Amino acid sequence: MNSVVAASNAPSLDRLIHPLRGWPAALLWIALSGSAHAAEHDARTGWLPAEPVVKPLMAATSEAVNELSFSRFRRDGTEVTLGNGKLGLEFGFYGWQHEQSITQIGLMASTQSQFNMSTSSDVLVNTDYFLAIPLLWRGGPWEIRTRLLHQSSHLGDEFLLSGNAPERKNLSYEALDLLAAYHPAPGWRLYVTGGYIIASDLDEIGNVGGGGGVEYLSPNPVWGRAHWVTAFNTNATEAFESDMQVRLISGLRIASDTVAGNALTIAAQGFTGPIPFGQFFSDSATYYGFALFFERF
Repeated sequence: MNSVVAASNAPSLDRLIHPLRGWPAALLWIALSGSAHAAEHDARTGWLPAEPVVKPLMAATSEAVNELSFSRFRRDGTEVTLGNGKLGLEFGFYGWQHEQSITQIGLMASTQSQFNMSTSSDVLVNTDYFLAIPLLWRGGPWEIRTRLLHQSSHLGDEFLLSGNAPERKNLSYEALDLLAAYHPAPGWRLYVTGGYIIASDLDEIGNVGGGGGVEYLSPNPVWGRAHWVTAFNTNATEAFESDMQVRLISGLRIASDTVAGNALTIAAQGFTGPIPFGQFFSDSATYYGFALFFERF
């Protein structure tokens, strides 16, 4: 009898672990409610943030943007019409809210292809592929972005068979790059960039590069829902020797009146310096024309 009473009064294993059974669910509830609470205050924090705290550079070439451009391309006395199409994706994994800043980590990917529109079949000349893991930080007027990135480039098959293609080079590398930006006034962004190639299949591209630029987006519309936008970017690397890439874009950014963050930019553009497409970096060219940018944030 005493043994039965003792057994009934002794804490069973089920009684001991029962209070712990609710902890996983409680922790999950806290995490989800915390993320939901952060999302209510700022869409840039928590899991799968809605927009990046550091927007892509508009006039730089290795950015995850959606762009369609047509230009008169002049190189070595030859002039052709060049079409360039770029598809870019920037996807945020998680955003942390600090007292005065936000940090995000995510994924960036893009591909761009150039077509010689002066040929009867609009020959595909080159395609570039970019993949990066960015770490973004924004605090007040300051921004910092660092990326571990990969680029590879491939000449078009028809271009290779045309007899006009140069000897193929395997342009493929991994690099670390850094962007530091400052917003001195509404609509303005000043920035500097730097990069270091940590692994490459092509020695002649060197290791070190850097540049800078400025962007302006008018805080108020200049016509309807259209805002004036101008972007200027420079870039130099060891491979360019004493030359430098310079690109200027200027036009109108038309914001959607139904979906926040969606916009279309119609702009004129000009470029001079080492060619920013694939293995052609050792040659210089000048091109001018217009570009369309499609934004979704």
